[in-house]
Amino acid sequence: MELQIENRFWIKTSDGTIMGEGRATLLEHIDQTGSIKDAAQKMDMPLEKANKLVEVMNSASPELVLNLDNSPVTLTDYARRLIRSYRRIQTESREQMNSSLQSNMG
Repeated sequence: MELQIENRFWIKTSDGTIMGEGRATLLEHIDQTGSIKDAAQKMDMPLEKANKLVEVMNSASPELVLNLDNSPVTLTDYARRLIRSYRRIQTESREQMNSSLQSNMG
């Protein structure tokens, strides 16, 4: 049985958290469905919570993450870059930490 590390991290500004696992997943579901309501349902998340997360991300980010005036709701290019960066860092850090764990457990 191999030991593995699971890690969580958040991307923040002084105004609040703009990205973490839940927020990334929510935005990915919004991208797929074009709807905050449908994305929240996919995640078994109350719509009020999803709306609050979107509000915090939009207000705390240097740029908007969602085009709320559109129907369907769409992600901005900034949001797509942010998600890609978050997922890449998540994968790279997990791989590095697990490699380090295996070396140290040697």
